[in-house]
Amino acid sequence: MFVAALLLAYFVRKNKQKVGLKVTTIDQEITPEERLAREERGAKYELKRINFKQNSLKYFNFLVEEFGYNTPEHKFNQQENGTIINDELRYMNEKLDRLIVIANGYHPYDYGFDVCFYRPSISTDYSDNSNIRHMALDVDKEKQDIDQTYVENAAKDLKENFLLQIKGETWFDE
Repeated sequence: MFVAALLLAYFVRKNKQKVGLKVTTIDQEITPEERLAREERGAKYELKRINFKQNSLKYFNFLVEEFGYNTPEHKFNQQENGTIINDELRYMNEKLDRLIVIANGYHPYDYGFDVCFYRPSISTDYSDNSNIRHMALDVDKEKQDIDQTYVENAAKDLKENFLLQIKGETWFDE
């Protein structure tokens, strides 16, 4: 199928040139430099994903060890072409009625990193209603590095600034 698509693109391009139509850059073949740039970007996002997952599991493990949250469930969204566009680690504590979702988005999703609290007895749907979901922390993609070093500080901030919510003792607007 790929070969057929390449042949079709070749003949379309050649026929445009024969009848005097302009061949645009969209019609041009991908140069080796462009292909390498795409592969490097793909490798960069994959490394970012790996580092996000490793660092998040390491630094947010206090939720499991100290507060009785379940080992996180890993979820991700994948495009049809196989590209992963975001990862989530979902920490649940049913006794406390809390779900803490640590997420990071990648190209082209690229919303960045965030930590959201949910009360599962009300809903676990993504919502702008602060009674359902509260975004506690976020880090824009522009402030992230490949090594995802910000994750350690985010975990410290969460533990220091949202302890009552982690313990299930209060909600944000109570």
